[in-house]
Amino acid sequence: MSKQNNTSHAEKAKVAVVTGGSSGIGKATALTLYEEGYTVYAAARNVANMKDLKEQGMHPMKLDVTDEKESKAFIEHIIEQEKKLMF
Repeated sequence: MSKQNNTSHAEKAKVAVVTGGSSGIGKATALTLYEEGYTVYAAARNVANMKDLKEQGMHPMKLDVTDEKESKAFIEHIIEQEKKLMF
């Protein structure tokens, strides 16, 4: 279904945050962005359903978007890892 992405993490210039990454449109969006060369942080309450994303090189993370404290920590983690985040 997805093509092999040979771009290393360090070479990728764009970072994407996708919520609802465990299924449906969110998962499809994460896969598409990754194939387009983005570093993808996929967020969902059920991380187990994102195991395949991790195996492909994405960054699945647990996140309940209704939890303000958890959401803030999630974004702070990405900024710390990537040294940037554009909205």
